[in-house]
Amino acid sequence: MAPNDKNKQSLLKPVWNLLGNLKSQIAQGKFFQDVGVLHDLLKTAANGGAQNDREFLLERMVGILSTIPHVPTQSTPENDRLTGKFIQMLWQDLPHPPLNYVGDVPFNGNEHVSGSLRIRHADGSLNNPFLPSLGKANTPYARNVALKHVYTQPLPSEEDVFNKLLRRKEGDFLAHPTGLSSLFFNFATCVIHTIFRTDTKNSAVNGTSSYMDLAIVYGNNVEEEHSVRSFENGHLKPDTISESRLFMMPPAITTLLILLNRNHNYICENIFRENEKKWYKPWAELDDENKKKQDEDIFHTAKLINCGFFANIVLHDYLRAILGLTRSKSTWVLDPRAEVHNMGQPPLETGTGGAVSIEFNVLYRWHSVLSKSDTEWTENFFKKMFGDDVDFDKITPREFGQKAYGLIQASGHEPSERNIPGLSRQENGTFKNEDLVGVLKQAIDEPAGSFRARGTPSVLRVVDIMGMKQAREVWGLCTMNEFRKAMSLTQFKSFEEWNSDKEVAQAARELYGHIDNLELYPGLLAEEQKPPIEGSGLCPGYTVSRAILSDAVSLVRGDRFLTNECTPQALTTWGYNYIQPDNSNKAFGGMLVTLLENTLPNTLDKDSVYALFPFNTPETMKKNLTKLKIEKEYKFTTN
Repeated sequence: MAPNDKNKQSLLKPVWNLLGNLKSQIAQGKFFQDVGVLHDLLKTAANGGAQNDREFLLERMVGILSTIPHVPTQSTPENDRLTGKFIQMLWQDLPHPPLNYVGDVPFNGNEHVSGSLRIRHADGSLNNPFLPSLGKANTPYARNVALKHVYTQPLPSEEDVFNKLLRRKEGDFLAHPTGLSSLFFNFATCVIHTIFRTDTKNSAVNGTSSYMDLAIVYGNNVEEEHSVRSFENGHLKPDTISESRLFMMPPAITTLLILLNRNHNYICENIFRENEKKWYKPWAELDDENKKKQDEDIFHTAKLINCGFFANIVLHDYLRAILGLTRSKSTWVLDPRAEVHNMGQPPLETGTGGAVSIEFNVLYRWHSVLSKSDTEWTENFFKKMFGDDVDFDKITPREFGQKAYGLIQASGHEPSERNIPGLSRQENGTFKNEDLVGVLKQAIDEPAGSFRARGTPSVLRVVDIMGMKQAREVWGLCTMNEFRKAMSLTQFKSFEEWNSDKEVAQAARELYGHIDNLELYPGLLAEEQKPPIEGSGLCPGYTVSRAILSDAVSLVRGDRFLTNECTPQALTTWGYNYIQPDNSNKAFGGMLVTLLENTLPNTLDKDSVYALFPFNTPETMKKNLTKLKIEKEYKFTTN
C-alpha cells in the first residue's frame, strides 16, 4: 500500500470508522443516525484535496450502499442522500460540457442543426438543444487534461514500452480474480465501440456520437441508418447491424449486437400491437405516404426504447459486475439518473450532453483481459490477414491498416449479408438460435484474463504501438500523474507506488527515469490492479477503477434521452415499463435475462445462471450462490 499523507490520513480515518459502524448497524437492522456526519466527512474529503485510492474509500462506500435495501418506488431519504453524494462526487470528476477539444478546427457545439427534438438522430446531434453539435459524430474528441509536464528525458520507443511493460509471456495467462467471463468483456467492447470510433484520416475526430445510442447497430449517419432498416413498421433488417469493424473481432461481440437488433424488432411488434395512441393501422391498408409516417414513428420510438434498455443493461448487469455486486443479493445499483439535491443549491444537472475524450479513449484499451479462446481467435484472424507464417512482432502499423481496410471492404456494403465468423445465415436472413446460443455459452464458460502489467497477448503488439504513437504524436496526451490529479486522486511519488511489483517498477524506471514522466497509455495499462475486495468486481488498475465510474455517470446522466426525456410520453407506457428492472427476478434486477428470453426464446432455462448471470462464469456463480445459501434455486446448465 502506498504511503499516506498524514493530514489526509487523519481526515479519512473517521470516515473509515463511520463506514464500519454504519455497516454494522445496517446488518443489525438498526436505523443509523450518523448519515449526516458521513455526508460532511465525504464532502470534506472530496473538497479538501486528492483522495488516495489505495485506501478503498470508494469501495467501502459501495459496500455500505449495497447493504441498504433498495426498492425503486420506496427509496429512503438515507439511501437517496448517500447515493446522491456518491453520484455528485463522480459527476464532478469531469467537466460538463467539455471546454477543450483536440485538433485545430474551431468547435463550440453551437453549429445550427435542424430536426426533431423527439428522436435520436443518427449522428447524435440535438442531444443538447442549446449545443446541438455537442457529442455529434464526426466532431473533435474532448481533451479533459492538458499536457503541461515538460519531459526531463526523451521518451522510450513504443516497442520498448510494449516489450518491457505490456507484453504477455507465452503461456502466461492469469484468470480474472472475481471470475468475470469472456462475455463480460465482449459486452464491454460493445459499449466502448458505441462511443469511440477514431477517424482513420483525422485522429482528432470521433466518427461516432458520444452517446449510448447503439450507433454500432443503427449507424452513424442517415445513410448508414437506412442501410439497416427494412422500412416496414419500424423494423430493422433481420439480424443486421451497421458496424463492419466488429466482424473482425471475436464472434460473441457481434452476437450480442444481433440480440439488440432482435430486441428492436420485438419492441416494434409490441408498440404496434399496443397502439396506445390509436395511430397505427394494418400495413396493407396504408398508402405509401402513410406507410412512411407509420414506419418512421415506430422506428424512432423503438430506437429510444432499445437504447434505454441497453443503458439499463449497462447499469444493472455491467456496472453491478464491475462493483462486485454479483457476489451479494443486493439490488442496489449506481443509477446516475437519480435526483441529487443540495440544500440551498439547484439540483445536480442532467441532460447536458457531452463529448467523449482522448483520455478515456486510451483508458479502455483492455487488452490484458483477453481470454485464452479470444486470444486464439485473434491470432487465427491475424494469420488469415497476413498468412500462417506471420511474425506478430514484425507487423507494422501501415501493414495492419492496409490489411484491415481490405477486409472491411471485402465484407461488402450490404450489412444484412455479413456473417458472424463461423456462422451462416438461413434463407430468411437470420442466424439459427442454437448457433447464437452456442457462441454465447462458450463466452460465458470462458474465464476472462486479469488486468495487469505484462498481460497483453503478443498478437496485439501492433495495436498497442499504434495507440501509443497516436497518443503521443496526434493527441499530445497528458501524463499519468496529470490525469490522476484531474481525477482528484493523489499523484504517485515513485514507480513503486504505481506498481509494487519490483520488476515492473524497475522496468518503468529504466524507461522513464522519473514517475512524473510516465505516459498515460502504459501508466493505465500496467498499473497495479485492485484486489477483489467488497465493492471491487472488475479489479482493473486503481486509476481505471475510479475513472470508469465517473465516465459511466457522465455518459448516462448527461444524455437527455436517458434522463429528462425518458418518460412514458416519449417511450409509450409499454416501452417505459419494458426498460424497467425487475428487482424480484432471480438475477437481482439484471436486465440481460429479459433480453435473452425475448430474443432467444426457449433456448436457456429461466433458472439457469447462463441466462441470469452471464457476466460471470457458471463455476464462479456456483461458488457465489453457495456462499449466499441459495444455490439450490438455480441451474448450472443451459437447460
